[in-house]
Amino acid sequence: MLRHCCMLLIVVLLLPGSLARAQNAQPAITDFSSNMTAVDRAALAGRTARVPVRWNVVNRPLLANLIFEQVLPDNSVINVELPRVIPWVNSSGDGIAAPILPAASATEIRLRVRLAHIITGTNYAVRELVLPTGNNGAGRSGGGAMPTISSFTTSFTGRLKAADLSAGTLRLPVAWSVIHRPTTATLVFEQIMPDNRAVNVELPRSNPWVNSSDQGVVAPRLNTGDTSSGEIRLRLSLVDVLYGRIYDRRELMLPVETAAAPATYFRSFTTPAAGVSAARLAGGSEQVPVAWELLDRPPGTNLVFEQVLSNGTVRNAELPRQVALVPSSGQGIVALIPPGGTSVTFRVRLVDLNSGSTLDMRSITLPVQADVREDVREVNGSACYAAPFPTDGGLAVGQPGRVLPYYNNAPLAITRDRTTPTVTIGQLNTGDTVTVLAGPVCLITSTSDGATLRLWRMRTAAGLEGWIQEYTGTAAGGFIRQMAGTAF
Repeated sequence: MLRHCCMLLIVVLLLPGSLARAQNAQPAITDFSSNMTAVDRAALAGRTARVPVRWNVVNRPLLANLIFEQVLPDNSVINVELPRVIPWVNSSGDGIAAPILPAASATEIRLRVRLAHIITGTNYAVRELVLPTGNNGAGRSGGGAMPTISSFTTSFTGRLKAADLSAGTLRLPVAWSVIHRPTTATLVFEQIMPDNRAVNVELPRSNPWVNSSDQGVVAPRLNTGDTSSGEIRLRLSLVDVLYGRIYDRRELMLPVETAAAPATYFRSFTTPAAGVSAARLAGGSEQVPVAWELLDRPPGTNLVFEQVLSNGTVRNAELPRQVALVPSSGQGIVALIPPGGTSVTFRVRLVDLNSGSTLDMRSITLPVQADVREDVREVNGSACYAAPFPTDGGLAVGQPGRVLPYYNNAPLAITRDRTTPTVTIGQLNTGDTVTVLAGPVCLITSTSDGATLRLWRMRTAAGLEGWIQEYTGTAAGGFIRQMAGTAF
């Protein structure tokens, strides 16, 4: 009996000290290293570099996991983990990281491991590893199906015009290709300003999901506060929409004319359209919305809207109107015919009515797009709200709706047609409200990146009417809601 009492007393006396020591033991990463002394630049640029790393963690909390990243020169990060079946990482071990060349002039790469809470993302400990770049061929294994942007290019040659960038009328053709893309990853096109701000340069489109290999146009702008910039920097990112993880990035540097733009009257001449329909051109029914604004317009002038054909001839592209004099700012429609080529160019001229001379002019060029009608099955009634369609988001005919936030606050497209949305006629931004006019129309498509859609015909606050997608379905059966009723 005495023996048991003594043992109990010893346990009681030792227990508080033991608890105190346990509470004072802080999580720490005691090792993060590599047996490599340099990483091959060509392998980094080609996305085939593989760097062996080892790590060790002590006092690891129960809900903490290890995350391996590369820190880029602007302090943004990309994930450098190879795909694995089990996301949990052991507290000590060996593995492979897949870094990229952070910049053309980079002389080193920065790898980082974080011990972070799996729910809140709070960091318990962080440790970095810096390795120089070289030409020694080290790290060229290229093993593992790493999500990769294999190319990001443009067919444009020469120098961009500062005046077109400033006016917002420039449309730059780009092409891209992605391999080993996760189901939940999408592509985001941005322009990086001199202060490292990222500005979205995507045009409105009916489906925010981007194909893994395709071509399109982006709308870069003049660098803020700089009227004679020597270049612009475009960036394509492969981003996981569920986890916010960045898998890969590619950049394009394009030269800009350094000569100052001449004095002009046009402040802007724009269109929300990303392209024109080949079928509508052939049928004589293609009409593209445009908007314009002038400053300090001289008296005795008017605006003329024209289409320039591929053989150099010019035709009037105006619809009939009751008032001949066009206001200095407004919105309208240009009517287009087949141009005789793969792109359509239309323009607006400020004309002196007395002399007939052109005082200023702006033009826009859009690609001619083949109409690809998807294999669409329409579903109606209560089936609109049953699987595979998501639950009710509160939209109803005659009631208001609002635009929900989407990745990077990308704009939401308004389209003319519901099943062949080739040409967009406008866009909405996060928080904008609309009035629901008709719907819903529920579609199941054959595409792998947009399995289900629920669309409504809506009217914007500015009076524009068109079809808007309530949400975008994914191949994995999930969805990204873009619109909801104001009570949701």
